[in-house]
Amino acid sequence: MCFGLGKVVKTGSTGNWIYTCTPLIPTNGDATTVTNGEDVDAALVAKIRAGEDPEVDAFEAMKVVEQLSLAEMDDVVPDGDTFKVTLRVLGATTAHLLKMPSAKDLFEYRRGFARLLDLPFGRQEVTINIGSAAALYKKLVTTTEGYAGEVPIIHQAVAVKAAIDAMDTAFAEDRDASF
Repeated sequence: MCFGLGKVVKTGSTGNWIYTCTPLIPTNGDATTVTNGEDVDAALVAKIRAGEDPEVDAFEAMKVVEQLSLAEMDDVVPDGDTFKVTLRVLGATTAHLLKMPSAKDLFEYRRGFARLLDLPFGRQEVTINIGSAAALYKKLVTTTEGYAGEVPIIHQAVAVKAAIDAMDTAFAEDRDASF
């Protein structure tokens, strides 16, 4: 997910993907779509398709993968030194109970999650390392609800960001109330 910053280049390995976003330059032939992305998505859906389920064509597979990758924060409830994060995902609502991160945890997460480089000719390159969110998630998670197996890395990243945002908001409110 590049949040409209430009084209995405994925490097790394499973569980430690690094997504680099670079601005689109139409004169260089940049496009907003991945060449043969439908074939890649079709191959993935074919691998996860259960037995006798009907086959899905490549363009339907693109929609399936898009839906599978969505995770929307529904609610964050602080409770002492934990946060209960509720997410809406395809066909379900899930819950994540996360411990409050330490200042060191936040520093390492923020340092490792995103990197912005200024390039020549007014260009910028943003690198997103979703593995940083996954590492913090594994350190903070105590329980989850709504998953048959492991929590997808995208869901981990959304849950961690929601908990950190809730913590930052609570600190800001406390600071404002003190003055």
